[in-house]
Amino acid sequence: MSVNIDLHTDTDAMQTVTAKMKKITSPQKTEKKYPQTMLSAAVYLALFFVLFALFSRLFATLNQNADDASHFLEANSFLHGNILLKGWFLSPDTFWTIDTPIDAVIIFLSGFTVKAIIYAESAVYSAVIVLSFLLMKRGRSLKDAWLPIAAGMLLLLLPSQELMHYASAIAIHIGTIAYFLAALVIIDKVNIKWLTAILVFFLLLLDVLGDPYSLYVFVLPVMAVFFLQWLQNRTAGNILLLSASVAVIPVSKLILHIVIMLGGFYTYPSNLKIVSFDGLASNIGLTIQGILLLFGINIWGQPINSALVVESLFRLPILLAVLYFIYIEIKQIRQRCAFQQKTDVVQLILLFALFFTLAAYIFSSYALDLGTTRFLLPVVFLGLIVLGRQDFTAIALNRRTHATILGVCAVGYMVFFIPRLLAPAASPPITPAAVWLEQNGYTSGYGAYWDSAIITLLTSGKVQVTPVQGNNHSIITYYWLDQQSAYSDQSFFLVFASANPPGNGNVDQQNAINTFGTPDTIKNIGKFTILIWNHPITPVITNTPGNS
Repeated sequence: MSVNIDLHTDTDAMQTVTAKMKKITSPQKTEKKYPQTMLSAAVYLALFFVLFALFSRLFATLNQNADDASHFLEANSFLHGNILLKGWFLSPDTFWTIDTPIDAVIIFLSGFTVKAIIYAESAVYSAVIVLSFLLMKRGRSLKDAWLPIAAGMLLLLLPSQELMHYASAIAIHIGTIAYFLAALVIIDKVNIKWLTAILVFFLLLLDVLGDPYSLYVFVLPVMAVFFLQWLQNRTAGNILLLSASVAVIPVSKLILHIVIMLGGFYTYPSNLKIVSFDGLASNIGLTIQGILLLFGINIWGQPINSALVVESLFRLPILLAVLYFIYIEIKQIRQRCAFQQKTDVVQLILLFALFFTLAAYIFSSYALDLGTTRFLLPVVFLGLIVLGRQDFTAIALNRRTHATILGVCAVGYMVFFIPRLLAPAASPPITPAAVWLEQNGYTSGYGAYWDSAIITLLTSGKVQVTPVQGNNHSIITYYWLDQQSAYSDQSFFLVFASANPPGNGNVDQQNAINTFGTPDTIKNIGKFTILIWNHPITPVITNTPGNS
């Protein structure tokens, strides 16, 4: 009896088994990966704190206002156990689950002061930069990808005056963007399908609960991309992420309904509408002008040799690069949507979110004036991330030319950025009036909206000032970003800007006399007037919005 042994086949089998055993038993890959992950986390954390220090200095040069202070009063109430903000009257974009918890943590760590606003703004904006960097890097080595990443990061690190204005404001959609970028990082980095779906659902849910705007510009793009992905490839991962994004809508509605049932905050109805046909051209004009301003290009009506025009010339190449690469991506959008090439899902979501943001602004009543440019902030951040994720091979210029153009732009950015960074720290104009009230023992009063919550914060809550407004020759309650219970306090003064500027709510001396009688003392401090009575005063109490 003869036995034929195929040595080649047996050798192949043994090699296969050996390879599998090594893969199962060898801990080397895991052992190497864990320290690298920890090191990367430490580097990004260090980067965050460096950016935090930089922007804390920069934002200190800007004035904080009543909107910032009002949101911090909410956060202070949140910190002291009023999680549902019972008794508060808020705008439709409450930021209750976005900025408010962050602000509460900052107050806990640094105290209830104006400086806490600066720390909160700096922390959120620094987080946005770190998340943007992670999305731009997309697993590439810095040696290979530093040029597009540097181009994408330039405006974020050295922001234009308009971008700096919005980045330094509390509850102005920067936090909303941060949560969305965190969701994209998770989609990009986390390989465990069910965990990715849970984390993305949670982050998008927080966004929608605090800022309904995010439903249109962030959640719907994620939903659309994973729906297309599911049509092409019905894997468990695609189904989970599609289901997670869809579930955000009913769950957010349910939670907000429960908040109302439990007596939580009241929000004013949204007046969002589709723009009229006649208003479409105006919205397109506001969109173009707003994006130009956010990128630091401010040339309209400026003298041709002014500093603003010179700065605009240095900032223009970055905007042109963003537009060019968005155009390149749009040319490939058909293949991306059909998934005829290897799909960069994050890039596709970025593009969809860009288009949805522009559409939401152009075709809705969001676009009122240049003050509503804040709704275009996602265009800047998402556009720069798209730029940073490129490899620049689509431009017929060599690497040295790219670096030279970027270097010239960076020098121009620095020339205009450094004086802003080194400017003296700002102080709200009403600070002397707040100091006088505190030093003279006044603890409770009323004020025009822009002169109320800021005094409360400037005095760390020692002087409580509740907003009021003028109407029908009287001083009446003003339910906006405040608590109804504040009107029951014993109050003895009214503070307002002496010149009764626009936005002062018709709070003036004559309306005060009509309501409270002649004041016993009139104190003028700078541009502000303080009327003082020796007896408690109460404004005309109007129906609360929920009961009117």
